[in-house]
Amino acid sequence: MTVADSIKAQLDDAAHLIREQMARIAELEALVERLQSAAGAHEVLRSIYADPNRPAGHRIKAAGLALGHESAPLKSVEPPLDLIAQPVIPLAELVAKRRARQNAVEHLPPGDPRWDEWIDKDRS
Repeated sequence: MTVADSIKAQLDDAAHLIREQMARIAELEALVERLQSAAGAHEVLRSIYADPNRPAGHRIKAAGLALGHESAPLKSVEPPLDLIAQPVIPLAELVAKRRARQNAVEHLPPGDPRWDEWIDKDRS
């Protein structure tokens, strides 16, 4: 191999390297243009995590940062009904009251005023 061939080979390698660098520069310029034309920071993050050519770590980080803007935070909601809790009567006491009522009304006719008194008493 002559000196001229060696110089020509080096120039060909340099030309090939320059073409690769120019292609990468064009790719990066397109990326910069796309990122600058995005509506805002959220759009930039979305474009990063949606790009499958990006490293997984960058995509995960961008997705985590964008998550706060993509999902609405949970807020407290007013109850749909105005419910008022009634006091809880212990079961033993409730059974005793119901048995007393049953014993009181067992032999009374349905129209008897004492029968109505016991029925109304249980509702309150």
